[in-house]
Amino acid sequence: MATNARSFVKREGINPISVSVFTLFHVGAIASLFFFSWPAFFAALVLYWVSLSLGIGMGYHRLLTHRSYKPPKGIEYLLATCGTLALQGGPMFWVAAHRVHHQFSDKDGDPHTPRDGKWWSHIGWMLVGDATHCNIDECARYAPDICKDRFLVWLSKYNYVPLVVLSILLLALGGLPFLLWGIFFRVTMGLHATWMVNSLTHCWGRRRFATRDGSRNNWFVALLSFGEGWHNNHHAYPTSARHGLAWYELDMSWLAIRFLQMVGLAKSVRSASLHRLGYNVAHSGPLAVIVGVSSIFLLTYLLGWVIRSFNGTGVPVTSPRQSTNGPGSSSPPSREHAANGGQGFVDLCKSIRLNCWQRIEGDDGHCESNALILNAAYSDYERQASPWLSIILSSHHEDPGVVKQARNAAAKCLSSLAGGFLCVNLWVAKTQSFANEWRSNNVTG
Repeated sequence: MATNARSFVKREGINPISVSVFTLFHVGAIASLFFFSWPAFFAALVLYWVSLSLGIGMGYHRLLTHRSYKPPKGIEYLLATCGTLALQGGPMFWVAAHRVHHQFSDKDGDPHTPRDGKWWSHIGWMLVGDATHCNIDECARYAPDICKDRFLVWLSKYNYVPLVVLSILLLALGGLPFLLWGIFFRVTMGLHATWMVNSLTHCWGRRRFATRDGSRNNWFVALLSFGEGWHNNHHAYPTSARHGLAWYELDMSWLAIRFLQMVGLAKSVRSASLHRLGYNVAHSGPLAVIVGVSSIFLLTYLLGWVIRSFNGTGVPVTSPRQSTNGPGSSSPPSREHAANGGQGFVDLCKSIRLNCWQRIEGDDGHCESNALILNAAYSDYERQASPWLSIILSSHHEDPGVVKQARNAAAKCLSSLAGGFLCVNLWVAKTQSFANEWRSNNVTG
């Protein structure tokens, strides 16, 4: 059986496609350092999380490979698509290769054991033979469930399409800096973070469990890979959706899965526990809520920060010289002028709030906190955004400090509004009496 497994990943000859692509991306990553901008950096940071945590950790690894939880098919396909953005091939071969790794971990037949060389386990195995192939007949032996799914088979065959589409969008929206940071730098860092799981976590770290391989828990790799570095835990409990078993072992991918479970979007979640082994480990439920909500606010803020740094043409906003109140003016626009310029956004905000209340109305339970969140978000938006919206829309003002102040105010109220809206939709308000009373006092009239 080991012979068959070894033949699964061919080791003879250089793979010219892999060598060329990886070389190109490393050169692009170096080039990105000469085109730095904060919006491009934050865009890369968000995409790094989307591709590596949602795509590889939650999608390819814990869902498709180990079936640690069961989400709706739409979410499964979305996570798989996010995984293709990491440039680690399609789900079919990734799943098959990883299942082979678990079956022959650090033995003859393991496609990337460091016992064949540390650099071999890190990147060498990807540069030879046909390590990036997706032959259905060979993959069907180890990933029959993936090979029976038409969408996942199509995604495996055309796994480069989502990344190409994303590249075009980034180039159109942010130019060369967004392309270099959001694609080349981000993908290169993600590749090395994943490869560290194959190499470093089988060489350096602590071993909580006496597994039959050399797997170890490495906090540094776990930090870079959103929890995949707790590798000894994972090899001891391969089908567990939770890799960071102790409260201090941060596992962002697990917290996201736990969050999906709490809102009803993940079923049959398998989770290992240290309690029966005598460990005093805190429950992750409250932490999942805190991290989940905080991530929503953080990602919304970062997205708003990126968007507000560009005008309608996708050109970065620099220090403008023309005032919205006329040439030579260095003061903020008048309240009346700004209110007129931002009225459409205020109307949209009102529409969102009314839509939220339509969802709330008629339910039972508790909604006071959600109502207050929504009201505070709207008030914050109307109070802070209206005076500055005309500056953001026109991207012109004499004083750069005013522009910076406008951006900060708009970003703060944008995150407040979006965060409140998402909270209301995630935890639908339940108390009908309070909802009706609060709505009559604050929305109508």
